Amino acid sequence: EFSGSVTTYEDYIRTRANVTHLSGKLAKSGAEMFLSSTVQFTIRHYHDVSYGMIILHKGSKYKITDINPVKSTQSIIITGELVNE
Repeated sequence: EFSGSVTTYEDYIRTRANVTHLSGKLAKSGAEMFLSSTVQFTIRHYHDVSYGMIILHKGSKYKITDINPVKSTQSIIITGELVNE
């Protein structure tokens, strides 16, 4: 009806992760307040993860900003930023 675009995501994997909260702050942009949060997820290396994916953790969505494979521990460290919707 209107000319807007909608992005949809589908489940790719469900896995356990070690979650570390790196930073967070409440910021104001114009008349709008938003939460900025950076979180690090550590998962096993056998998962295939890419930058176009979204991580869903405890009801919040995180955009992947960095993917760092660590061969010595056979893990992947993923850094993500909270998506404000």
